[in-house]
Amino acid sequence: DAVKAAFVRFVELIPPEGDLVVCADDAGAMEVSRTARCKVTTYRVLDGSGSGDDDPRSADYTCRVEPKRGRGMMVFEVFEHGTSLGEFQTTLVGTYNLGNVLAALAVARMEGASVASLHDAVRRFLGVKRRQELLGIASGIRVVTDFAHHPTAVRLTTTAIRRRFPNGSLYVCFEPRSATSRRAVFTEGYAESFAAASRVHVGPLFRPEKIPPDQRLDPQQLAKAIAANGVEAMAHADVDELAQAVLAEAAPGDTILLLTSGSFGGLGDKILKALGDAVMFATPEDLPAVHALCQSYALAPTIPGDTTETLIIREPEGAVVGCVSLRMVGAQALLFNLAIDRERRGEGLGWMLADGILRRARMLGVQQVYLVTTDATDFFAGKLGATPASVEEIDPQIRRDPNFVLGDRAVCMKIDPSYKRGS
Repeated sequence: DAVKAAFVRFVELIPPEGDLVVCADDAGAMEVSRTARCKVTTYRVLDGSGSGDDDPRSADYTCRVEPKRGRGMMVFEVFEHGTSLGEFQTTLVGTYNLGNVLAALAVARMEGASVASLHDAVRRFLGVKRRQELLGIASGIRVVTDFAHHPTAVRLTTTAIRRRFPNGSLYVCFEPRSATSRRAVFTEGYAESFAAASRVHVGPLFRPEKIPPDQRLDPQQLAKAIAANGVEAMAHADVDELAQAVLAEAAPGDTILLLTSGSFGGLGDKILKALGDAVMFATPEDLPAVHALCQSYALAPTIPGDTTETLIIREPEGAVVGCVSLRMVGAQALLFNLAIDRERRGEGLGWMLADGILRRARMLGVQQVYLVTTDATDFFAGKLGATPASVEEIDPQIRRDPNFVLGDRAVCMKIDPSYKRGS
């Protein structure tokens, strides 16, 4: 009731000429919206059941997931007041994320955005930081983090990650850190939220002194409650102990999911460093090291941007020993600046990076990846299935890219990201 009252006060602040966008499937949200003085716009993710709730006209904005899949993308049709706006694609997974995309589309349309621009924007949107964010991959083990801290978000996020990575085990590490998650009132809700996990590791309560003892969540009791619902669970006294427990059981092909509204004591870095030579996304702080590595091979520097992603390999000590970048232009992309520290060449790091960036390209819906090489044609052809490409078939934006350099001995090649790569 207190949460609902807070939203009522929020809605009352919206002036009559304002707008309120509400999820039609959320009874609490719809109840709150009835207090609004402004125009109310509803949205709904259709369930495909053929019932009344599956009618595209059952809300102002609706969408229906298409049974076909598009190269790792979720494909869905959007309806605006019952009229189809066509098919959209997103890299995000889960009904929760799809509802967020639909709500954002509704707001964008109110602000005058064109359907064509939204098709491109939704496809390119990679998600917000710490929402199903891939921290890195090491020894074949994925480490993912999410902000989820209340029972509903935990359940939806864990289920979505299980669907995205259906093979291997899913180890969920949960840190009771927020004011919500540190309170015992939600113990029962949490106990039922981890059904999609293979095993749950509950971390220590963050700053327990901030919560009155009679209201404080007991991690040991939570672990027992989760186990009583059929999922193995254990509580840990500190983060180092938790990290060692997860490292002892995780194997190639598994996924480790960190659920925290904070840093979790650096758990993600601890796990990746322990696994060694982690492939991860470069941060702005990594760019000087990336530039230096590229410069050692006389490569043009990587220019960061919304359509550019860079993967790096970081040694346990923190040094960047490998990098590769991908710049996307529509359904095409340019792979460039694949570089390995000269002292680490011959260890397969180049293969790890190239394989990782091509998997990422496939997830983003890229249909053709282009590259230019002078002395690595055999590597790209044999390991990655690259074939010679005609410059004329490449998008002009890629051809004008400063990292697309055709020298005297340069060979232009292309790769289908869906190609089954060698080992």
